[in-house]
Amino acid sequence: MKLKIIAKLWSVVYDLLFYIDGKSNKSLDQIHNDLDVIEAMCRPYADADDVEWQEETPGGEGGENDG
Repeated sequence: MKLKIIAKLWSVVYDLLFYIDGKSNKSLDQIHNDLDVIEAMCRPYADADDVEWQEETPGGEGGENDG
């Protein structure tokens, strides 16, 4: 699911770039709707710990914001 979210985010980034350049097939309302869908897809992860980040860092200590 996380890869699907990332793919959708990149799609919206390009939709916005095309919109800015005046070459988009989507309206701004459609782009907003896509962002709302992505937000809903992210909600299950809102309170989850980032286990993958902790596994990738030496000692599993997490990131720079751990204090």
